[in-house]
Amino acid sequence: MVSRSWYFAAIPALYHSPFLSGKNFNLFVRTICPSINAHIRKTKFSSMVKILNMSYLVHDSSRSLTARILTRLKDGLEVFIAPQTSFAVNCLAAISKCYHLRELNLIRATESLKSLSMRCKEVPATPNPDAVWPPHLKSLQVSGSFTNRTLDYFYSLPKTLTSFAIHDASTFDCEALIALLDVIGHGLESLHLGSGPAGYEYVTLSDWLQRLPNLQRLHIRLSASQIGHSLNIFDGRRRIYDSQNPHPLKQLKLVGFDLPIVQGVFDLVADGYLGCLRQVIIFRKTYFGTFSRHDKQNVHELDDLLRALAREDGAGASIDEEHAGAKVVQL
Repeated sequence: MVSRSWYFAAIPALYHSPFLSGKNFNLFVRTICPSINAHIRKTKFSSMVKILNMSYLVHDSSRSLTARILTRLKDGLEVFIAPQTSFAVNCLAAISKCYHLRELNLIRATESLKSLSMRCKEVPATPNPDAVWPPHLKSLQVSGSFTNRTLDYFYSLPKTLTSFAIHDASTFDCEALIALLDVIGHGLESLHLGSGPAGYEYVTLSDWLQRLPNLQRLHIRLSASQIGHSLNIFDGRRRIYDSQNPHPLKQLKLVGFDLPIVQGVFDLVADGYLGCLRQVIIFRKTYFGTFSRHDKQNVHELDDLLRALAREDGAGASIDEEHAGAKVVQL
């Protein structure tokens, strides 16, 4: 017999980091998930599991069962090592609810993972040297709090990455982001920068594009403190692109900009630097006031130019005449 005191002392240690294999996995599931319905027969053991290592499982679980286990463990799970075959996108939804999770290992499960969206609540200052990104990752969206040091996590992103979005880039410096793009920017076709990093209102569009030679879609958002310097972005064009060798950028979205920048965009297109640009969308803040006649004329001329270029491209173009042009959206 075991005394009640020993029982209550030993159980949390036993469930802290259970060793799962084919032999004991079903028993673990029956204990943690006694019912498929998450609101029926909850068990007190689920909050005791802090480290869940499913890397030794091959065909013992299913994708739905893995998601159900993660949902049950969301209140206490801190480390998760994914299985090789029974992991899918629905598991990521369950992981997003594990608010205490500090380490996620998808090495065995990422062979087929091509798209990843993650919010980093708290990232260690020093990257784990053993951390590995999914080898075939094509699209990555990240949000949360980052510093210049934590950007080092992204230096090891695979060369397959074509779409990169940072929804809150206000917590690190522009120099750190430019250094990252020097490493991963060559293969990117889409870049989304939300809430720009400190100092990036002083970086010209040319500085961005020379690090992104294959970029086709660019989304830039200025914060309220950066708006007064928005015209700087369209100064200082580089001569590495011209009418004979234009940059391949096709779509440009600008958030928090005022209409005087339209003239700068028009000049870059007309001069051939952005000779492939076909669509410009400006999300304009209402506190800029009403449009001036000059601003309206600039938007109209840019719209005509982009549509005319799309008409010359022909029917097989990625952005046809119907979807080409310049548009202003009031926020």
